[in-house]
Amino acid sequence: IDTISELGYSAHSFILTKRVVPKVQSFKYGESYFASFMMIIPSFLTGGYSFAYKAALDIWLQKIHSMSYGPGFSLLAETYYNFGWNIGIVFFAVFGVMFTKLFHVYSENKTKQEILKLFSLIFLYNSLLLARFPFHSVPRNILYMFVIPYFLIVNKRRKGGI
Repeated sequence: IDTISELGYSAHSFILTKRVVPKVQSFKYGESYFASFMMIIPSFLTGGYSFAYKAALDIWLQKIHSMSYGPGFSLLAETYYNFGWNIGIVFFAVFGVMFTKLFHVYSENKTKQEILKLFSLIFLYNSLLLARFPFHSVPRNILYMFVIPYFLIVNKRRKGGI
């Protein structure tokens, strides 16, 4: 029941987005994704400029519908917001292939295989939490939860520490 309820709330943000895009506002063609990746850069390096207002689509949805509560958002709704149906399906396919290649755990290198198995579990957990959020936390999570730890572990193993 909880799972179906969560899926319903994800669909709710999609329905609300579809009511606005493209009738009231045009597709953004990746603007929120670009802003999400730019949010990795600390704002003091960009002169205090923040990309958050372009990436926080849950706040955009709340404002555009004059809602008194936070409706949440979903990756599906964000893909539609940016690209619509046709390009959105292609985007999801490319995104899926990218993560499939990234977490291909069957490697000749045993160390890499062990690390990627661990990271794939972290990614699964993270993905379950992100089902009702906009994309803006994904690039940061990838950097801080996967890329940096991966290089630290590999570097430590090379030096014989692990």
